[in-house]
Amino acid sequence: MLARQDAERKGKLQAFDDGRKTAVDNRSFELSEKEAMNKAEQSDPNSNASKAFRDSIKSNFPRIADSFGKNWENVTASDQALIFKPLELKEQIEGRKQTAALLAESRRDAQGVKADEKNEKKKAAMFEIEDRRTNINANIDALDKMIEDNGTYETFGSHNQDLDRLVDQIATDMAKLQDPTSVARPAEVDQIKRTLVKPGFQNSNSTARDILKNFRGEVARRADGAYKIRGLSLPGSDAPKSESKKPSWAK
Repeated sequence: MLARQDAERKGKLQAFDDGRKTAVDNRSFELSEKEAMNKAEQSDPNSNASKAFRDSIKSNFPRIADSFGKNWENVTASDQALIFKPLELKEQIEGRKQTAALLAESRRDAQGVKADEKNEKKKAAMFEIEDRRTNINANIDALDKMIEDNGTYETFGSHNQDLDRLVDQIATDMAKLQDPTSVARPAEVDQIKRTLVKPGFQNSNSTARDILKNFRGEVARRADGAYKIRGLSLPGSDAPKSESKKPSWAK
């Protein structure tokens, strides 16, 4: 019984001490926060405290105020100890102005770096889209030439395998064109392949070439969608045009 009462008493004393410590800590934080705010106001030439200080000096010591010239508006309430030492205070004010100018320049440089980085990312995104578009069109050119020369099917040789390989590459690039950094999903690739040509006699040579011709329009539409998804403006007449290049299967 006595042990329990003693434990309860100690618990209450501990709780009291903890509460007092918390109150002291909170009070110290409030005081330090107010002190920091007051210090900031004293050092700000545009604060009410600094304006009131300048008004008081100008009313009672107009010559002192006039001696600062244009720098008078930069005098702060924190300059009380040096107000009657104009030369020394002027040096401090000039130092503040130089520091402010350096900070402003540093901020401008940082903003410039961010702008450059943003432009580089935009250029990289545009290059990805245009490179994918170029590769698709180059492979369509190669596929069209193969069909023109040898049709959609040959009994012997690698013609059928080469044709199918080109179709697969075109479909894969198309699946990735709208988002060049994504991994093409097999289901989407297969869906695109069904809209193209494949080895065999399912389509005549002229029909197969018409399919490829119409498919170029879908390439352009999907590329435009890639620009919109990435928040980029569509390229104008001065945008880099796709250049014909050797398809990757033939390298």
